Amino acid sequence: MSTPQTGPLTTGPLSPANALVAEGIAAYKAGDRLRARQILTEATQIDPRNETAWLWLAAAHDDPAFRRICLQKVLLINPNNAGAQKGLQAPEGEAARPVETVFTPPKPKPPPATEEIKSLPLTMRARPAPPAERHCPWCQGLLIRLGLDRCPRCDHRLEFDCPNCERRSPLDVEACTHCQYHLGFFSADREAYLARLGDAYLKKGWVDQAVDVYGYLVELAPRQVAYHLRLAQLYGQIEETVPSVNAYKAALDLDPDNLEALTQLARWYVMLHQAPELNDISRHLRQVKRPTTRITLLLGDVEYERQAYASALSIYIQLLEAHRLEAATRARLHYRCGEMYRLAQAKRRALRAYEAALATGASSESMELAQARIDELRPPLPRHAQRSYLETARVMAGLMILVGLMAALQTGLRLERFTTLMAVALGLAVVGSYLAASAQATPLAPEWRALLGKAGLTPPIARWPITAIGSGLLVVALGLILWAG
Repeated sequence: MSTPQTGPLTTGPLSPANALVAEGIAAYKAGDRLRARQILTEATQIDPRNETAWLWLAAAHDDPAFRRICLQKVLLINPNNAGAQKGLQAPEGEAARPVETVFTPPKPKPPPATEEIKSLPLTMRARPAPPAERHCPWCQGLLIRLGLDRCPRCDHRLEFDCPNCERRSPLDVEACTHCQYHLGFFSADREAYLARLGDAYLKKGWVDQAVDVYGYLVELAPRQVAYHLRLAQLYGQIEETVPSVNAYKAALDLDPDNLEALTQLARWYVMLHQAPELNDISRHLRQVKRPTTRITLLLGDVEYERQAYASALSIYIQLLEAHRLEAATRARLHYRCGEMYRLAQAKRRALRAYEAALATGASSESMELAQARIDELRPPLPRHAQRSYLETARVMAGLMILVGLMAALQTGLRLERFTTLMAVALGLAVVGSYLAASAQATPLAPEWRALLGKAGLTPPIARWPITAIGSGLLVVALGLILWAG
């Protein structure tokens, strides 16, 4: 059946909706169905109860599901519309045929005669058209004011940024009102519409817009784990910690075996030092069948954060021995092993672990921390103490030269006169000269620091007793040399 010929809606001033209907019908007859759909959709937004607009919109659409929606809208307005009834009763086999072969859109009512219009009172001809009504596509509530960004009743967004031209476009249009980018029809399948829009935002890298879209998807399909995971990832990108954690928790509640939700949630809890929540995460990680190196490493970090040091140490040692890890990861594990050894008062093992962290050569914070721990457990000798070793050697050399000359004079440089008593005297001279020299020139020598601490010779052991002991040993040595000679 050919498309019916229709005349103009009226010869007088047209309402905005009727003017768009006339323009849409003209575009349809000219073969431009896309433009016809756009114009007629705009007409239905201005006047949702325009029966003719909905019927011609059905004729302009190729999607059978959307045509049925339009025809149902017609019957809601006028249950006796024969064309809509005929279209809804069409067999499935006719779904692919143009809709006008199934039903014929009605001709508009003939306009009144020109003389009748002229005879109307001036006040009736000058009365403006009533304001167009618009309903929220979410809750179908009446929007009293046009141009709203959100529905005042359900607080849902009414406009989204077009992924093509980046300008705001109403949610209930099929194509962007600015660039005609195809968006789809929201009322036909909300979830599919928002999923396409969210994917388009992700391809553009528009994280903030994608967060809004996936928030609505979680609301529409709360059992879809993929939506919760994507929303958690997006919140993580914009550093919204609490919403990200909550989204991962929701995904894990729906799918306790979801490794992505489990690992990401564990990392958040480790980063936030949430020890109580990590107890449950540890139980989940231990139940993973055939854990990967990544899962095992994460379990070790969870155990370390929970202060389950025996378990964490065992896991870390196993990883370091059996797996090839990155230098930064090995440095972190060695440092943590050193920390656990230090807490267990195993100083030597702690030092070896810290030195192993330094041996990785990684440029990381763990290297700096390991070096600080080594300096704390085995403090380096100060520079002035290292320089004072030269002074100690100089003083010792002078004293030993004096004792040696005395021994040479007594023996006459003859080896057979070098007795055991002479050797004992020389040994006492070495000890005495070192004590006297270190007390006077090297108060921070490692030997004294191991006994007295970093401050060197401090009370209750002062310098003068050590000097006296060293001098006394020198005097005894000289006496023995004289005695032996």
